[in-house]
Amino acid sequence: MIERQKEEEKKMMPRRKTPKIVLIVSVILTVILLFSACQKPVLPSDTYSLHTELQASYLADDKAHIDRYASGQEELSRPRPVTLDFSEISDNLEEIELSKDPDFDASFTCSLQDKKAEIYNLEIGVTYYYRVKKSDGAYGETAAFRTEDAAPRNLYVSGVTNVRDLGGYTLSNGRIRQGLLYRGGRLNKNKAETPTPSITEKGIRTMKETMGIKTEIDLRRADNNEIGALTASVLGEDVTYLNLPMTYDTSEILSANEGSIRALFACLAKEENYPIYFHCSIGTDRTGFSAVLMLSLLGAELDDIEHDYLFSNFGNIGGSRSVIDFGGFILYLSLFKGESLREKTEAYLLSIGVTAEEIASFRAIMIEPN
Repeated sequence: MIERQKEEEKKMMPRRKTPKIVLIVSVILTVILLFSACQKPVLPSDTYSLHTELQASYLADDKAHIDRYASGQEELSRPRPVTLDFSEISDNLEEIELSKDPDFDASFTCSLQDKKAEIYNLEIGVTYYYRVKKSDGAYGETAAFRTEDAAPRNLYVSGVTNVRDLGGYTLSNGRIRQGLLYRGGRLNKNKAETPTPSITEKGIRTMKETMGIKTEIDLRRADNNEIGALTASVLGEDVTYLNLPMTYDTSEILSANEGSIRALFACLAKEENYPIYFHCSIGTDRTGFSAVLMLSLLGAELDDIEHDYLFSNFGNIGGSRSVIDFGGFILYLSLFKGESLREKTEAYLLSIGVTAEEIASFRAIMIEPN
């Protein structure tokens, strides 16, 4: 009797209404969870090497064996492109869109030839998301691939040999940033009466649009017109041109170029100058020596620095370079105080007038910490 009375009283009690705000939040959360459950993460389906078989074989071998792979007498410095094939898609295709962001922020496009895309100059160790754009403006499904994490990141710039990024190398305290500092051969002909570009219009577009070059540093001599009457960059008026002449005599390359080295590191210390392209004539001796200083100062492994130096033999540089050429630089730097090549290089630069602040700024710009 008592239990029946309690049930009757319970039925007569007013029901509590759920607040509207709770209902709204509940609905939103349900929609988000359902949407998330339907969204599959886009994962890289392939990993691509950006080195040719010949280049990859050298990098896997002892650095002293460069003569087995290249002699500096032909153009072998260009990377292997990533090739994507969309021939199985029946629709008419317009182009392919790529980005390092799955939402395609800061994306770029690549044209298609017979529904295939050859993509050059990608960064190493990076996942790229891509989708094809159809002629009706609609996009296909998003897919992804990853580039192999193997430095150096060599580039294809039409009309220029021996081009590569100093970034991508792993350090004990991080990694050298890609896309900021590039080395390579000349952009215009030597000893011309008027500036005569050797870089092609396609190459200029690569340097301006893909690499985003803001500063060109020319290490060729002006007193003998090695620079080819150059007073401004052939890349255009919006690119700063600096002539910091150096001698290419390997017996004097360290002792005779102190003024230019100081000016070089003063430029490297200013973030607004980047991305920077530095070169001499063929991008090997003066450029190679400068790259040794930069990579050593940043703390790259000796083996990586040496491989980078000798990689120039894949360019059309008119002759080969050996471990003996490289060894002379390291032997000279070893005379300075320090427990490591990084410290010895810093001691050398400080001794010729590069400031501690410039060194610290250069490292802050170029090193991506762990």
